[in-house]
Amino acid sequence: MGKITFAPGLRVGTSYEDYAAVDALNNSTLQQMKRSAAHARYYLDHSDESTVPQLVGEATHAAVLEPERFAKGYVPRPEFEGHHNSNKYKEARAAWEAGHQGDVVLSLDEFSMCEHMRDAAWAHPAARALLDGKGSNEVMVMWSDPGTQIPCKARLDRFTALKGDSIIVEVKTARDASAWRFGYDAAKYGYHEQAAWYRRGLRVLEPKERRHLTIALEKEPPWGVAVYEIDKECLDASEGRLQELVFKYAECVANGVWPGYPSGITALSLPKYAYGSGDSDEG
Repeated sequence: MGKITFAPGLRVGTSYEDYAAVDALNNSTLQQMKRSAAHARYYLDHSDESTVPQLVGEATHAAVLEPERFAKGYVPRPEFEGHHNSNKYKEARAAWEAGHQGDVVLSLDEFSMCEHMRDAAWAHPAARALLDGKGSNEVMVMWSDPGTQIPCKARLDRFTALKGDSIIVEVKTARDASAWRFGYDAAKYGYHEQAAWYRRGLRVLEPKERRHLTIALEKEPPWGVAVYEIDKECLDASEGRLQELVFKYAECVANGVWPGYPSGITALSLPKYAYGSGDSDEG
């Protein structure tokens, strides 16, 4: 896959493949920089490797954000008769696959899960208000970092407006979308920093405040849905941390050195519960 020329601005309806083809810094790389520059370098060298979770994630986004595209382009693989090594099985599978060239194939369970999450999202009043009406899906944002001139990119699930506010909409799946548990997962997986990265890129292109709302979808019955907004104080603090990581990244690019963990002995502080306080980070 060839590289796509970097050009600051917005690009609507961007596939993951086109987004990945743009040679620019993204939040996923910065999340690796939090571990070490060596981890970021490894990620950059291997980020073209597709994974099953990535495929299912793209399918979920298609089902929720663009139900018509999901219906036309995604199909469940049926159960074929016979043992998987038998001629009957192989012939039936080959015939079915020949009739679905170009379709994205999911397992029956994956396809059903996407359908359930889609229906649950569109049945939720706040989520539907964000998904319905005017707006753009899969929006690629490209900008140059003001402090380092490093090319940067982000891919928003959806960019819309509601009651006069410009809103970034993110779709996330979860096993537990309750406020406490999803908040814990958001901190663990860096959703707040992802939101700050999106907000930062849009602000460079146009100095204006945007809200960031997350539609959290449970992956199991009863397919719970919640819509959350991370507070501005957290986003501001996250943006400050991201800027530090961008500077470190720029330094690595400039000198070609991507160090790993410290080579000496480092003091280790454990969570509070390790000291017998009775408190646990997970409650």
